Amino acid sequence: MSLVIAINGSFKPYQYKEKPSLKSVVKSHKSDVVEEFSKDAKPSRPYSKKLVSSYNSQENLKQRDKEIPRVYAYQIMSSPVISIEGEQTVQMAKILMSERRIRHLPVVENGLIRGIISNEDILMSSDDKKVNEIMKTEVLMAYENAPIDLLSRILIQNRVGAIPIIDHNKQLKGIVTTIDILKYVQESFPLRINI
Repeated sequence: MSLVIAINGSFKPYQYKEKPSLKSVVKSHKSDVVEEFSKDAKPSRPYSKKLVSSYNSQENLKQRDKEIPRVYAYQIMSSPVISIEGEQTVQMAKILMSERRIRHLPVVENGLIRGIISNEDILMSSDDKKVNEIMKTEVLMAYENAPIDLLSRILIQNRVGAIPIIDHNKQLKGIVTTIDILKYVQESFPLRINI
């Protein structure tokens, strides 16, 4: 298992449950769609053509995925990680995040993650509070060997902007953010914008 969730410093395996995707919806309706597009029949649903085209593009993606090597968290993570201890003030966290231009800050104790704070947490808190008073104590983490396609789905599904990366001793090794994934995508598959 590549994912772990820590709740108040206690680690448990995280069971990823994939939500139904367009791909699964298309597969479940494939027979209906193909039947509607037989030579003699006219489509009765206006989106049927879209589903067929989407299904075909999903098949092309499967073939492409076989040709592209898998990329893992340790290959794209930001490391070493900038972190903070829980006893520090929110003011200190604010300064650190501003100076380093980061939006997420793992809260650690002896190298183990105890929580995480984001720039949003800091903006909604007073400067004199302690970091451990405002941190989120339920932290989704991944091991260094987690594939980034899984990490990106987790980021999207859980609506979080960062996943701390740990080794098998639960020590913080890095962090993968949405920016890290976008950088990888841009470097590997340059986007063309016609202006």
